[in-house]
Formats: sequence, C-alpha cells, structure tokens
Amino acid sequence: MANRTSNDGNDVAEVTLRLTLSGRRVLPYDERLTVACFDHGIRLAQAGADLPDWLVTAPPWARAAVAIGRSSALRMIQEDRLLSARGAVEATNPMLEPEPFWRRWMG
Repeated sequence: MANRTSNDGNDVAEVTLRLTLSGRRVLPYDERLTVACFDHGIRLAQAGADLPDWLVTAPPWARAAVAIGRSSALRMIQEDRLLSARGAVEATNPMLEPEPFWRRWMG
C-alpha cells in the first residue's frame, strides 16, 4: 500500500475534525469525537493515506483514536489479503483427498 497523505482536506469529515481538533491539545475528552477520530483513522487506512499533519496539534486522545483506527484497519486489510491469497492457492492447488479408511483393511 502506497503511503499517501490524506486527500488535501477535501473530505468534509476530515475538514470538520481538523477545524475542531487542530491546535487544541488541551481540549477535554469527548466520546463522540473519539469515535469520529477512530472512524477517520479507518478511512485513512482504506485510502492508503498517512496520518494528517494537523493531527500533531490535536489532543492526545484524538491522536490515539486516529492512530488506533488506522492501525486496526491496516491489520484487517493485511489479514484479508493473506486470507484471499491463501484461498487462491488452495483453489488452484487443492489438497488430495486422504485415502478412504476402508482401504486399510482391504487388500
């Protein structure tokens, strides 16, 4: 996955988070904003984007939520790719059926 920056602030959710959180390191914890930050981290991972520059001036809980959301999504994307690759190998190279149990006593 290529490292890219976020979409230059064109996303309404990102713009809203940036305006709300940027430069506010002492903003009190807000559960709704934490969920929005986590979701934004997921969107960043899906887009292959790096963490946005404005995040360094956001409150610690917001930075953590974005980073955790992105990390979780990246892990799930990687696991999905591994499972897809394994499934393709199994489909093209299936295991041979084990010998039927009754053949051991015949012959």
